[in-house]
Amino acid sequence: MSSARSSLTAVPTIANIYISNPNDDGSIVLDKKPSSYANTVSLTVDNNTDDLNTSRKSRCATIVSHLRHFKQKHREFLAEFIGTMVLILLTCGISAEETLQIGPHKSWLTSSLGSGLAVLVAVCVSGHVSGAHINPAVTITFCLFSGFPVKKVPIYLAAQFMGAFTGAALLYTIIEPAITQFDHGQRHILGELGTAGIFGTYPPLYVGIASAAASEIIGTALLLLVIMTSGHPNNLPFRTAQGIMISVGVMTICLGLGYTSGFSLNPARDFGPRLFTAVAGWGFEVFSVHHFYAFVPMLAPIFDIMNFYQHAGRILDKLARHEGTIKGLIIGDPKVWDKKKMYALVCETLKYKQVLNELIDASKICEVEKKLKRSLALVLIHDLMFTKRGITVRNDVPLKQCVMRHQARLKSELIKIKIKRGATSDEDLVSQKVKDAVLIPRYARVNEHKLTVQKAIKSFQNEGYTLVDCPEDLRELKLKEFCIDRHLRDMLIFHQKTDFHAHPLYVSGNIILQDKASCFPAHVCQAPQGAHAIDACAAPGNKTSHLSALMKNTGKIWAFDLDSRRLELLKKLTNKAGYISPVHGSFLETNPEDAQFANVEYLLLDPSCSGSGIISRLDHLVDDEDEKENNGKDANGQTQEERLKNLSDFQISIIQHAMKFPKAKRIVYSTCSIHPDENEHVVKAILKNNPEFELAERDSVLPTWERRGIPAEINGSKDLADRLVRTIPAEDLTNGFFVSCFVRKSAASSESNKRPLEQGAFFEREFRASTIQSTVAIKTTIKVLGHANILLGTATNDSFKDENEGDAVDSKANNNGASNAVEAQVINGHAEQEAIDQMMLPYL
Repeated sequence: MSSARSSLTAVPTIANIYISNPNDDGSIVLDKKPSSYANTVSLTVDNNTDDLNTSRKSRCATIVSHLRHFKQKHREFLAEFIGTMVLILLTCGISAEETLQIGPHKSWLTSSLGSGLAVLVAVCVSGHVSGAHINPAVTITFCLFSGFPVKKVPIYLAAQFMGAFTGAALLYTIIEPAITQFDHGQRHILGELGTAGIFGTYPPLYVGIASAAASEIIGTALLLLVIMTSGHPNNLPFRTAQGIMISVGVMTICLGLGYTSGFSLNPARDFGPRLFTAVAGWGFEVFSVHHFYAFVPMLAPIFDIMNFYQHAGRILDKLARHEGTIKGLIIGDPKVWDKKKMYALVCETLKYKQVLNELIDASKICEVEKKLKRSLALVLIHDLMFTKRGITVRNDVPLKQCVMRHQARLKSELIKIKIKRGATSDEDLVSQKVKDAVLIPRYARVNEHKLTVQKAIKSFQNEGYTLVDCPEDLRELKLKEFCIDRHLRDMLIFHQKTDFHAHPLYVSGNIILQDKASCFPAHVCQAPQGAHAIDACAAPGNKTSHLSALMKNTGKIWAFDLDSRRLELLKKLTNKAGYISPVHGSFLETNPEDAQFANVEYLLLDPSCSGSGIISRLDHLVDDEDEKENNGKDANGQTQEERLKNLSDFQISIIQHAMKFPKAKRIVYSTCSIHPDENEHVVKAILKNNPEFELAERDSVLPTWERRGIPAEINGSKDLADRLVRTIPAEDLTNGFFVSCFVRKSAASSESNKRPLEQGAFFEREFRASTIQSTVAIKTTIKVLGHANILLGTATNDSFKDENEGDAVDSKANNNGASNAVEAQVINGHAEQEAIDQMMLPYL
């Protein structure tokens, strides 16, 4: 009993408590001791104090465990809540300083800079946990276009709006005396004593609702653009300082556009504090003032998403008018802020274009809905009928309503089409050309200016890749396996699904993602060190940079192209190579007698072509549909035969102009076409009209490559066909390609004893994969016949990060001086095998 009494002294003193008689079991009873000594037995304490302490610790541990569990389960919610709360607390606090004139002067610069810094602080607080969306517009955009889980959207939105409301309430508790001192306790929304603007955003009264809304929509779009692009893996050095770039973006947008709308740029930033003011004394007129402007910041992201569909429709229009290719119109357009999603939407729409056109015609939707353009109807109906997500805008958006009014009819017509074609699924409706597309391996050329082949191999092995012997069928390569190409020593080959978009070697330019066939021309050219050369159709620069590597950064290369935008890409690619001179202009207008070209001996010609050899691209679907709709003619009223005739005439003029250079002795002509009209027929015409030139012998034109020209298409001559190179996608697993090499006869005879790498040399290689330390020993024995001029450098000076992509631009060229210009669409290069690399923020 005494031990129990002594232990009670450690318990916090409770007034009017006394100890009653012990119970039979030895426990004691603590009774409350009121003045009348009534009402006893309030707490029972066991004699065993250790049990009491253990019980308390157990309860504390349980509470802590629950808190930890709650934190772990809802950590993203809490991070968004706290991040948004901090953002509102700081931004509204800055607004309060301006409104209440606590500082010496009012300044829009102060508000803009303060808002940007507040965003930076909020990102720092929550970025490592939730990604620091702190903005419903960002969350919705990531969900729609960047794969953010749909199930998390309500959680994030709830956290953002609640955090915004709480931040406003917290600020109000701090500055309430200052507000009362300012407005004398009478809460005004607008006017000289208006203080609602501390929390919500209100445009000046003289600014119309349309101007304010436009400012908010454009500003939100710009903010999203900054967020998406600053996290792009290729956007160095901004990627490593993305939070700062977003902060700077907010500052700049606020300074440039914010004054007309108050720069909310964030539905939660406006709605949460505005709702607080409605219940804190300002009244619900905060929502109706200024023609219900309160709803503009909330609707601005919706309009921006709708604009995404409209932009996709405009791209389809341009494709139909042959104003570019998918790659050129999406990658090359800075207004497309989510290039991967835009690419996917356009490509998927083209896949189903024939069916979509049938649905539009059968339902007469464009006739009934006058405001709905056919191109916009294509993308909207595609998402409605062929995706699970449907049209990703609110139901009250007018253009969506135009389509939804016809949903039942569209579904009915789709069922009829499936029955008519015997289709059991949507995939059965896809064009046969798309189904037959060949998936070629992933080719990666090592940039030997930055990295040797051996070091590249070792780097991949350290990542878990396995070097194997080059299989006869490259489709046998497995994931995490790679090999060295048997024809090009600097080319590594990987499984077709290998993704290098964010790989350090790709981002740093140590490897170049380029189709194998597109590497042929530079090798065939065989320009030695110190030579002068011309790339007549250069941009964006893959072949130019490859040729410069083969020349060991010596000599001089002039790179011509008509398109200034593509030429800028070439300049960026070759900016470290002072021996490369980009020339904005037509090669056909160049004077071969110009003194600066006096020593030009080697020329690369990769002019406009039909692009019929390019695989895994969907531009041909546009041509197919246009020709079906116009009796076999394209949007320009030309048949395929007419287009090929114009192209071949242009190609012939390019080659003949190259042959006018006094010292030209080796001219490489290539196309990404499979049509003989642009290949063997062009060669045949050139040989007929230029007797001083002949085709280079097979020994100097990739002698180890087995597929050669088609004899029947070049006077039935097997010898001439044997001097040409062809590739077939389905069999060679590259883009369809054609390469020929013209040599001046005098030069050919003088070099009969000087046999370059592909002429007189042949390689015997042994690639032995060592299991010790995951290294590889490469033994190369070079046997040279005669006097060999061996060029082993096959690297590019800089990396053009092009994912087997097509080079697209409209090009105009005079047809050998004719008065009428032949307009040809340049679709040189190599097709996209995948969608554009995904842009994800580092903290997502």
